[in-house]
Amino acid sequence: MEVGALEAIAAIAASAGALARVTRIRRIHVLGIPLLLLGWAGLLATILPDSLATHRAVVVLGFLGAAGLALFLARVLDCAVRWLLVAGAIVLTIRVPVPTGDGNAMLLGPLYVVIGLIACIVLLRELRELRAGERLLPDRGGATRLVDVGAAVLPATATLSLMWSFDPPATTEALAFFLVPFVLLYACLRTLASAREDLKPAAWALVASGVVVALVGLFQKAVGEVWWNPKVIDANRFRADFRTNSLYWDPNMYGRALVIAILAVVAWLLVRRVSRRGTPLLAGVLLVLVAALWFTYSQSSWVALAAGLTIVAVLTLPPNPRRWVAGALLLLVLVGTPAAARHLAGDDASGRRDVINTGISLAAERPVLGWGIGTFEAAARARELERGNADPGLVASHTTPITVFAELGLLGAFTYLTLLTSAVVTMLARWRRTSTPAAAARARGDFDDAGTGWPIAPVIWASGALFALIAHSLLYAGFFEDPTLWVVLAVLASLPNVIDDEVVESDESALASPALRSPQRL
Repeated sequence: MEVGALEAIAAIAASAGALARVTRIRRIHVLGIPLLLLGWAGLLATILPDSLATHRAVVVLGFLGAAGLALFLARVLDCAVRWLLVAGAIVLTIRVPVPTGDGNAMLLGPLYVVIGLIACIVLLRELRELRAGERLLPDRGGATRLVDVGAAVLPATATLSLMWSFDPPATTEALAFFLVPFVLLYACLRTLASAREDLKPAAWALVASGVVVALVGLFQKAVGEVWWNPKVIDANRFRADFRTNSLYWDPNMYGRALVIAILAVVAWLLVRRVSRRGTPLLAGVLLVLVAALWFTYSQSSWVALAAGLTIVAVLTLPPNPRRWVAGALLLLVLVGTPAAARHLAGDDASGRRDVINTGISLAAERPVLGWGIGTFEAAARARELERGNADPGLVASHTTPITVFAELGLLGAFTYLTLLTSAVVTMLARWRRTSTPAAAARARGDFDDAGTGWPIAPVIWASGALFALIAHSLLYAGFFEDPTLWVVLAVLASLPNVIDDEVVESDESALASPALRSPQRL
């Protein structure tokens, strides 16, 4: 199946836009947002329903009208961008039925609208800065540059994989509905956070959204009824434990959203910058979220929560025990992961093992560039049909590294590892020279000494959420398809280093000593 001209141009534009955001040259950097928007619009135009695709003039006018309306609303809402971020946090993982060329799909429709509006606001702001600003953007440091590169190289590679994709329509959908808008989300949040935009209302909205879906899930448990997913509905008729999915299609994705909200509440409790009435309230919220997570019966979500809480606990320890505990946990992970994977697979162990072997064989067949992003299921199903299996069951690997290796080959595996490494290095850079971040936050009034206005709680949340998402993706995939990952990366890339007050005070006292004040030392 050949790739159309519009799809190819859109993919190249989106890839160039992702790479443009890495440079510090302002004129090139500013091109990133419009190129990503153009690439996104072009990809969406190729997967419109047949009833619209045949009326090209109407489609072109519709896109131009939508662009004009978005730019107008961007000018109007420029001063209220924080409330757009609140709206984005509320609908961050909520999917709704959206008509596509092949019928209806459960997509993040409301989030796409918010991303488009925020991107237009950022574009207008950057154009104003370009006319009045300097040539180069300020240098944010090595760690931030590293995560910017990781968050650009992998999307650029995945977008260009449309050119050699085994199933171009599947690749186009993966790019249009997930990767390209999420890279745009990352770029916009990086810009807004670096500009000291107040994101605390969005953080509260994220937790509030988690509480709402948790209450819906608890309501489902109380009335004994779930919605949307016929597989979950049928399974609940024959199992002793009643599994809930709230407003989500999949209980595992519902569980992942609850884990992210739980980690946010834990971060606030660790910082303790709440009133006496606020602490019991947060504790009650935490209880509701954990209770809702229990009734998802999602093993992958509990593993993700354990991974996130473990990282938070390790990073908030004093330096000396932190090293020993981190070493012990690393050994435990290396030894216990194979056994845990076999246990979590349960009755489906053989099916998962077969599809992983299929993924490895697919990667071996196209080892350098892979089969194209979003094509694993199509390629695996074709492989099973070749073997004579007319009705293949499990055809998704549910393991992100295997999926990336099969879809993007060695090149994609390298960019995937680059992204993970850059994210972990950036996270560790935020905790450099830190012993007790909660105490440091209290001593500084919950603000860092760099004066950016960022509290310590987002550092704690992003650190735990990063490892929670990684752990969940090893058991259930959906790593790059989750917008929360790109929010976490943007937060980590935009925050300054957490500095321990005791270290700062010792440095100040050393500078104040007579020896250092003497002319010989100066």
